[in-house]
Amino acid sequence: MMASRMLTMPGAFRQSEASQRVSRGRWNPRSATPAAWLGVGIVIALALIAAIGPMLTGDPDKQVLRDRLLPPVFFGGTWDHPLGTDQLGRDLLARAVVGCRLTLLLSLAVTVASTVMGSLLGLIGGLRPGRIDGALRFLVDVQIALPVIVIAIAASVLFAPGFVLVFLVLLSTGWISYQRVVRLQTRSLSQAQFVEASRSIGAGEGWIVRRHLLPNLAGTIAVLATQQMAAVILFEAALSYLGLGMPADAITWGRMVADGRESMLNAWWVSVIPGLCIALAVLGFNLIGEWFGTRRPGVAS
Repeated sequence: MMASRMLTMPGAFRQSEASQRVSRGRWNPRSATPAAWLGVGIVIALALIAAIGPMLTGDPDKQVLRDRLLPPVFFGGTWDHPLGTDQLGRDLLARAVVGCRLTLLLSLAVTVASTVMGSLLGLIGGLRPGRIDGALRFLVDVQIALPVIVIAIAASVLFAPGFVLVFLVLLSTGWISYQRVVRLQTRSLSQAQFVEASRSIGAGEGWIVRRHLLPNLAGTIAVLATQQMAAVILFEAALSYLGLGMPADAITWGRMVADGRESMLNAWWVSVIPGLCIALAVLGFNLIGEWFGTRRPGVAS
């Protein structure tokens, strides 16, 4: 009987490996909808603008007071300033391009840090039920009870406004969704047949995490990451509008919207143009996230 069990175990293990590969799923570019390709195109275009755009435009901080509040070219302006100028005569096209770089950099930094921190804590909570998981759940509950606006107000009293402050404020709540989702899926995957088969042949926990858990969690994490990229852009704009975000000399889309609120009635383009940039970026990331979510039912919601 012992010999027969040893002979049948590899076959069962291969069968569970096959079921694991089927359940993991793949993203096939040919399955992408036109909306998904639109999102990919928007994100690629924004990435190119952030990378090379500032080298092709003028000085975003150059002030020409005689050219202040010039309208965009499609609203009676000139091609010298295609998107118009702000209250200090600064070119909005140059500022929008530079703002694209800093806005995307902040969004990427917060998303990467949140992904690593939240996923790691989610794995720990899923694999270590008991006191460790209980402590992490308590920490999550405390963080959820503190809105990001409250954290931003408290942090602005203690620290000077800047990139690091906004990064830490958004990171303080950004990791929570990763921790909760990864923890639940880790619990579920730990009881799957292919994981039990690996344990039965003596596989260690580290090997199981690398071989089984992380590949199956990657799709879910990708969905959360695209959604957070969009959310960070919106939160930065909201914090800057309330005076809790970037300093006045920083160039981000959110800061530009905040700078133009006083001239909204007679020079709407100062706020509307960066606002449209924010909307376009959020649309692009959300369309990609929606496509990812259709490949992972239940995650997009």
